[in-house]
Amino acid sequence: MKTKLKIKAFTLSEMLVVLALTAIVVGLAFTVLNLVTKQIQLVSTNYTTRLAIEQLETALWVDFNSYETIRFNPQNQQLVFNKPESQITYLLHREYTLRDQDTFPIIDTVKTLFLGKKVEGGILDAVELQLGTHNLFIYKRSDASNYLND
Repeated sequence: MKTKLKIKAFTLSEMLVVLALTAIVVGLAFTVLNLVTKQIQLVSTNYTTRLAIEQLETALWVDFNSYETIRFNPQNQQLVFNKPESQITYLLHREYTLRDQDTFPIIDTVKTLFLGKKVEGGILDAVELQLGTHNLFIYKRSDASNYLND
């Protein structure tokens, strides 16, 4: 008598079904991974941009309130802060904003004000900046000498 030895195994059709299902699951996993990576990059970019804008705003607030005179030169696009012992200059370039050695984001529009009125250049006590969709309004409290010199 012959004994038949039967080996337990999967058929070719079963293997093809498993292979197709595995390919679908791996494809979905890579798609989800790609979406998550794009979202993380977007969040990182937004965070970096917002941080740079906040650093510019902080630097302007500190300079506006620690320097005696603030002048704007529209020809050179320079914002100059003066006090007897020091001076700081902001250069508003098309591609960047430069404060001495610090680089900040591009400022799209600049509106300069003195005593609540728009001025094109010269002494000012407030500035309204637009950086993309963000607006900044920085001002200095005016003392009596500003009103007397008017």
